[in-house]
Amino acid sequence: MKKIIQSVLLLILIFLIFNFYNEYFKEKEEIKIQQNTSKSLVKKQADNQIDNNLIKNLEYEINIKKDNSYKLSSKTSEIFYKDGVELIKMLDVKAIFTDKNNSNVIVTSDEAIYNNENYNTIFENNIKIIYLNNIIYGDALNLDLQKNNLIIYGNVRYDGLNGNLNADNIQLDLISKQINIFMNDVDKKVTINSRE
Repeated sequence: MKKIIQSVLLLILIFLIFNFYNEYFKEKEEIKIQQNTSKSLVKKQADNQIDNNLIKNLEYEINIKKDNSYKLSSKTSEIFYKDGVELIKMLDVKAIFTDKNNSNVIVTSDEAIYNNENYNTIFENNIKIIYLNNIIYGDALNLDLQKNNLIIYGNVRYDGLNGNLNADNIQLDLISKQINIFMNDVDKKVTINSRE
């Protein structure tokens, strides 16, 4: 009986050491990416000898930290390079951010530029963000995955259950879902219209 207890204690000790090492000493890969394409990669050569890589129905799935994910898809995409970095110009774009509680933030836009090195994305034209019963509209949106936030700017309009507002910028933390609303000029004020 004494040997069984010692064996169990030894196994528990090994398990605790393994978990402690994984939690505090092992380098964690916080962002993983999986690329899916439902149609084949088409290469076209233009008259000026520049290769264009066109992709139909492109989809990226990225894990952001623990239990948070980012799924980005587009109907048409083109791969190009700028300063040695692979960028993807996307048309008819949809992004879904899912947190550990399975709540989603959905972003749609006409266009986006996706950086394949750091996974940051710049959305442009007809931006629409849907979160719970709230909708935010704007002209452009910058997604920064290193800071885990997005900033929407240019003709920003927020529509919610309790009213709507107009502002220059709305910043959303993707982890905490905290929203920061502000104007570019400190002398201007955010316009709020409440529903009663």
